[in-house]
Amino acid sequence: MTGEAAHHSVSVAGVVIDEDWRALVIQRRDNGHWEPPGGILERDESIIEGLLREVREETGLIVEPLALSRSSPEPSGLYV
Repeated sequence: MTGEAAHHSVSVAGVVIDEDWRALVIQRRDNGHWEPPGGILERDESIIEGLLREVREETGLIVEPLALSRSSPEPSGLYV
């Protein structure tokens, strides 16, 4: 490195379930795919804080997190 700070991003997504066990999904504007609400953490933001913010920004809902289901240590973000 040449003295520049390393850059990386951490993504979060929340599975929001209603009383009938239906999952909330949103349709992305950039590619039309349907997926759970989520996004990228801001600097110095915890996973829970970022998740709550992203769900609120994308859906208008205020939710209560119940559990962290999984985090991926793989650089690719893929689960193997």
